[in-house]
Amino acid sequence: MPVKIDGYPQARRTGFGLVVDAEQGLVAVSRAIVPYDLCDITVTVADSIQVEGKVVFLHPLTNYTIVKYDPALVHAPVLTAKLSDTTIKQGEETIFVGFNQNHRVVVAKTTVTDITA
Repeated sequence: MPVKIDGYPQARRTGFGLVVDAEQGLVAVSRAIVPYDLCDITVTVADSIQVEGKVVFLHPLTNYTIVKYDPALVHAPVLTAKLSDTTIKQGEETIFVGFNQNHRVVVAKTTVTDITA
């Protein structure tokens, strides 16, 4: 995706991520939140601890970014998410976690209706 010489439009984006390795400080986030690696990133833990982050990986096709922060700066019990080793299938139940328009966490049981990747 080309980037204009004058940069990305100035806008603050807020989203959530999933800690995929707490020991290394790795968080998976949407590329809608972190679309480029030339940006300032602040990782907020427990709604109060803020540390600088940096992009270490931008997936070119599947819309996710890996952000790294220094876990030594976070004095809170951050845990690595436990991920399934089986592929989810259409029709299976799952739990959706996201933010609403007021930046409040939303959690809902749902059913997978479509898988495109």
